[in-house]
Amino acid sequence: MNKIISKLLSKIIIITLLTGLTTFSGCRAYISKDPTNILTKEVLGRTVLLGTPDFYEIVTNRMEIYNSTTDSWIKIIEGDFTHDLVSPEGDERIRKAMEMYFGDRPLPKGIYTKLRTRMHVTFKIKGSISYGDRIYYTTPFTQPFLVNKRAIALSTTGPAKTGTFTCPASLRIEEEGFRRWPDPESKLYYLSEYILSPPLKITKKITAKELCFKSDPTNTLRFDIKNKMCWPHRPNVSVTVKE
Repeated sequence: MNKIISKLLSKIIIITLLTGLTTFSGCRAYISKDPTNILTKEVLGRTVLLGTPDFYEIVTNRMEIYNSTTDSWIKIIEGDFTHDLVSPEGDERIRKAMEMYFGDRPLPKGIYTKLRTRMHVTFKIKGSISYGDRIYYTTPFTQPFLVNKRAIALSTTGPAKTGTFTCPASLRIEEEGFRRWPDPESKLYYLSEYILSPPLKITKKITAKELCFKSDPTNTLRFDIKNKMCWPHRPNVSVTVKE
């Protein structure tokens, strides 16, 4: 009887995996035949699991959008503000920061194709992932990661706790639709640029506070189960006009 039940469970698990969405404790991951949409990924010579955090706090210092029609950058935020990418209130904090800095000034009409940000190098994250017969939780502790870096340590004892990850300011990244480079003014910050897809089209008089920013943290955590560590990856972002 136990063998029969075991075989049935195995078939159910296989069917579940092949259908697409799988839910894990504390995070979500997608599994499909599409190689761009899988649970595991090779990162820095390691096989990691991709997970969605329960908490992902960042500090944004400056935000600009690029008007390709006028070939100019428009600064819409300046000054540190903290926001959680997971919380629905996080995007609202961006809007309020824009309203505080940009006020009621109208944005120039045109097609906006890029978003540039100045970010603090410190991130706070919390999450967990189920793998095999165990659940791995983030902790407040760190451990050595690559050269002179530290990642958030994982534990099989819950619940998940918030850990702090400091990304080297000197790190350079070039990816499709995204790039990151050191801030020449301070080692506490770095600069990044997103290609907006689709672009933001402004054809009428609106203010910055009418823009709607969405940060998608889905699968932004990298869980290295073998070495019991975790670190965050950038979210996907989009900008639209608030309806």
